[in-house]
Amino acid sequence: MKLHLVTCIFFLLICGACIMQDEKPSFFEGHTMGTTYHIKLIPKLSKDKELQVHEGIKAVLARVNKQMSTYMEDSEISKFNRLKKGETMKPSAEIYGVLMRAIDIGRDTNGAFDVTVGPLVNLWGFGAHGNKRTQPPSPEEILEVKKNIGIDFIEIDFVNEVVGKRQDNIFVDLAAIAKGYGVDAVATYLSENGMTNYMVEIGGEVRVSGFKDVKNKKRWLVAIEKPLVDKQESGRSLPVTDISIATSGDYRNFFVYEKMRYSHIIDPTSGYPIKHNLTSVTVLSADCVDADAYATALSVMGEGKGLDFANEKKLKVIFYVRVVDVAGKESFKEILSKEMEKYLEQL
Repeated sequence: MKLHLVTCIFFLLICGACIMQDEKPSFFEGHTMGTTYHIKLIPKLSKDKELQVHEGIKAVLARVNKQMSTYMEDSEISKFNRLKKGETMKPSAEIYGVLMRAIDIGRDTNGAFDVTVGPLVNLWGFGAHGNKRTQPPSPEEILEVKKNIGIDFIEIDFVNEVVGKRQDNIFVDLAAIAKGYGVDAVATYLSENGMTNYMVEIGGEVRVSGFKDVKNKKRWLVAIEKPLVDKQESGRSLPVTDISIATSGDYRNFFVYEKMRYSHIIDPTSGYPIKHNLTSVTVLSADCVDADAYATALSVMGEGKGLDFANEKKLKVIFYVRVVDVAGKESFKEILSKEMEKYLEQL
């Protein structure tokens, strides 16, 4: 899960040589959800219109934070987390929709995606509410925390759209889906205000619409970051339009104990960090909320199960798998889902 930001996708900035050819954009940036956002609009707006649009964007992001941030005590999700067994609340339509989608994907992935896994992430020292670790917690500690992990502990009244808990200590953290939702929310705001050519990026999650150069039908260019521990380097570049992209990776947030690497991506079923060599997963989907969640789920599954799942569900996925040679040097290989292969052939 991406509880601490790992910017696994970054969009390519327009270089000086391209500015003369591509249309000049309006550009907005700032901070939200503990990370940054960058947004480009084509064509460039007037100064007054830019101010108006940016205020609208900030209002959308402030609302998402107010609904989904576990850092804010008065957020909707924090209010839910304070509920006791038997207590209920009626959340906003947005929170209800995201929670339902998270539960659907959790069941679809057989628990690989689980928004109640936060206490385990904290126990391992990777979460917003946990202390950094230099060695693993004990098996007894893990088993104790696991008692309160599972989406089935979230109680839903589908008729009245009311939510509650089946146990007291259930804690929901939407971090692995909220940035994707935030991207979609900003994209919806832009579309509803008549803008059709844009790129929205929040903490590495991206959604694009239309073109960066409408006249010449030039698509937006998005680079997938190579899963390198010690530096940032772009790998495959994708010329895309009308799609969302999200990545989950294990190569930035981890600790090493007795020569064993422990990643921040926790398997909700075992209670332990993933142990396979799948180091990065990039998912392309119509909605960023889905791309965000499925990237995390596939990272938990691993190369074999993840590829089988992606092919079964016809997901567009790029997998990077860690390879270690006899000298101990790490490299990686790229594996594409069948749907991704088809998509790349059409670009």
